[in-house]
Amino acid sequence: MEIIPNVQTTFIISPNATLIPHPSPNLPTLPGNDPTAEERTVLLKLKQQLGNPLSLQSCNSTSSPCDWPEIFCTGNSVTVILLRSKTITQKIPATICYLENLTTLDLGDNFIPGEFPRELYNCTKLQVLDLSSMGPIPDDIDRISCLRFIDFGSNNFSGEIPPAIGRSATPWLDHFVKLPGRVGRLGEG
Repeated sequence: MEIIPNVQTTFIISPNATLIPHPSPNLPTLPGNDPTAEERTVLLKLKQQLGNPLSLQSCNSTSSPCDWPEIFCTGNSVTVILLRSKTITQKIPATICYLENLTTLDLGDNFIPGEFPRELYNCTKLQVLDLSSMGPIPDDIDRISCLRFIDFGSNNFSGEIPPAIGRSATPWLDHFVKLPGRVGRLGEG
């Protein structure tokens, strides 16, 4: 994991060389900080609910989540989870939003079943979301009010992109790939 500061945005390069904007003006805290016991409990439950991804096998109740691979903290709070291409086959559980300061979630290129996880609407600080290889886009995506970056790449969407995507605060969208349906003007609706 490499962190590249930019004058306006901090970018995180994930282990597979994906460039992810990190919305916080502060760089994520590198290993060494210890989030609250509550966040550790949430992350351990999340790990279990996601099917114990191999990259998180060493994570346990005695280690700090800020030292875990794929987890990054700002201050003493978990703000970034990068679980791209980890062969996750479970639905995204509602417990993920118990991480009250989560701003970046990358679960792209996994095998997450079902529709878009509306549980994410409860992640009130979520700004960067990568759910590539998952879909379709829900009609009320704008309910994630802080969202600034969405990646739904590598999908086989059909139909129209819902007007709600233009009502969100999203200044740019990334990778609308394989859209056999009609793409209207963003911002309508």
